[in-house]
Amino acid sequence: MKLFTSLIALICFLTAIAQEPSNFDELLSENQLEFKKPESFSETEVIENGDLFYDYALKYDLDSFEVRYSILPLHSLLEDYKKSLDDPKTTTLDPNKYHTSMFMANILNVSQSGMENMPSISDFPKEAVKKEFGADYGGTSFFKANSEFGQDYRYCLMMVIHKKDIADVYISFLSNNKERFEEYMLMAFHSIKFK
Repeated sequence: MKLFTSLIALICFLTAIAQEPSNFDELLSENQLEFKKPESFSETEVIENGDLFYDYALKYDLDSFEVRYSILPLHSLLEDYKKSLDDPKTTTLDPNKYHTSMFMANILNVSQSGMENMPSISDFPKEAVKKEFGADYGGTSFFKANSEFGQDYRYCLMMVIHKKDIADVYISFLSNNKERFEEYMLMAFHSIKFK
């Protein structure tokens, strides 16, 4: 129970860090990321919500479909972790392990499903995520968006890509059109990757 409480505290701390206003271009540059805006998508405003902060969003010009990007830099967290290794009184988790717990927390926040109905997560094959995204880990989860984050959208496919010692990127694809969801998602699926 103590570990679970510590995990919840950590997630709250990381969410607070992530909610500081950011410049998307600076985040890309500082975290070795490349971004290519997909055709037929336009920038749209970031809407504050209590479930998942995001840094940047695109809306499909021809239908109700949106892509939201959340970037969690690991630099300062990694520095704190390295300092803690020399202090026997401090226990800090390796920030390279955060992406799994944060991904689950983000899914639970947006789906409002509860742990007993946690949507399944599909991991990308290691070689594919390295080749396609320059990342060390990647995964997806598809579920109904039942939270403030989902707003007017019914479905969400959330994706995470993690690069060791660099950053975690959470991408949320949102739509009401389940039949054309995959078609729209594929247009923006490779829009961001690590260099």
